[in-house]
Amino acid sequence: SARWIDTDTLGIGTLYDNGTNVGIGTTSPNSSVKLQVEKTGSNAYVRIVETGNTGLDIGQETVGNGIINLRDNKDLRLFTNGSEAVRIKNTGNVGIGTTSPSTKLHVNGDATFEGNMYAQAEAEFDDNVIVYGDIQVDGGKIDMFSGDTIVNVPDPTAAQDVATKNYVDTNIPTNTSFVDLTSAQSVGGIKTFTDDGI
Repeated sequence: SARWIDTDTLGIGTLYDNGTNVGIGTTSPNSSVKLQVEKTGSNAYVRIVETGNTGLDIGQETVGNGIINLRDNKDLRLFTNGSEAVRIKNTGNVGIGTTSPSTKLHVNGDATFEGNMYAQAEAEFDDNVIVYGDIQVDGGKIDMFSGDTIVNVPDPTAAQDVATKNYVDTNIPTNTSFVDLTSAQSVGGIKTFTDDGI
């Protein structure tokens, strides 16, 4: 039934109750939705307010975008099964597995990237990083700090591949002869070089 304030007058706004579903701004709420809010010509939203705060808006823009707007200068927390999973700080930082993200995206735990990951500034990792694809550095550098190592590098197969110390020690004998360009000698006006083992 529609909300009538007397026998022939409808109250301010449109509130419709068919006994199962409630419609606000519509007299035909979807049968699968318990509460349906519609607004023509401007954004439609529901505001949930706890006493002393300004509220949380959940709605949809006229262009179709969804809206979740926490009107207070506080954090937005997303829960699954009673536990906090994601936190958006009032600074805009997003934390997954942490309640105090210190950067735009702060992940505490494992993260999997099955596509490309681009870092146009510094990228810092405090734990293990497992890469199943390529790492490309364009105009930057990879810094290895004191005590850090690169492990599990396979044997090189191409000219540009990295070789491990073990590979070098195994495949380049220590008695390989090289030309010593620092010990040039002159014989009959022609300079020759000695072939010293290293």
